[in-house]
Amino acid sequence: MMPTAVEMVYDNYNALVFGFAPVNARQRQSCRWLSFPSDQSLLFQGAGLKDPNGILRGSGNVVRSIALERAATS
Repeated sequence: MMPTAVEMVYDNYNALVFGFAPVNARQRQSCRWLSFPSDQSLLFQGAGLKDPNGILRGSGNVVRSIALERAATS
């Protein structure tokens, strides 16, 4: 989808972030994976994204997200 994307890895407060953007600028990232000690989320740029199945959360003006479930451990 973005063969020339710039991949970024950085810390954001208590989260480790992996982001992808068309240029080297955090604010232009179209997709991010946030990894907190307690949970994981995928964030997508665009508060107006269509969500016919209702899986996106958030009502902000910038991003929508999907909470990732923890893998079962035994």
